[in-house]
Amino acid sequence: MAHESWLVTGDRSKQPIVVAPGAADAHGAVTQVDNALGKFSGPVPAWFRVVERLGYWWYGICVVVGVVLGLLLVPAETQWKISWGFALGFLAAPLSGAILYRLARLQARAAGFPTTAKALADAKGTARPTNGEVHKHVTTVLGADPALESRVHRLAWRAAGDDGSARKELEGLWEKADPEAAAALADKFAAIRAENARLEEQGKI
Repeated sequence: MAHESWLVTGDRSKQPIVVAPGAADAHGAVTQVDNALGKFSGPVPAWFRVVERLGYWWYGICVVVGVVLGLLLVPAETQWKISWGFALGFLAAPLSGAILYRLARLQARAAGFPTTAKALADAKGTARPTNGEVHKHVTTVLGADPALESRVHRLAWRAAGDDGSARKELEGLWEKADPEAAAALADKFAAIRAENARLEEQGKI
């Protein structure tokens, strides 16, 4: 679908990001927003991306290192050296991962912005984070009527900037595109309100 070029899901944050209407090259801004949503206020260091790609293999590496250290340093029989090495590796893996994550964030901050909020503010003219509801509304509306793309894009962009009227208009288009889902959501909210009213009458809230 065409809207995938302006409503993307961040590789790091897995959150939807809206690109400004008419933006010529928003890749850098989208990456900046995605990194910021993932708690990096600057470019993610290349060495940390390598560590991330290792995933659970990082545990294996730490265990191997732990066993080697156990064999070299622990004054005990071989089976105890190996046991101590395994224990050391499993303890070191999450601790070292947390330390590396912290170091990577500090390095990113030094190369970028002092806070993630600053990074988001710098990119807000080109790319803005939004939420799953907006993503759902956009996908549903354009799935029903692709001709609305230009209008929906403008609404999604304004909604990402906390424009309540744009969010309400986009929601109205979604209700028309999927009346069954809209009715089910309305029933759900009505049930929640009724339950809250019941609890309030009983003095439980």
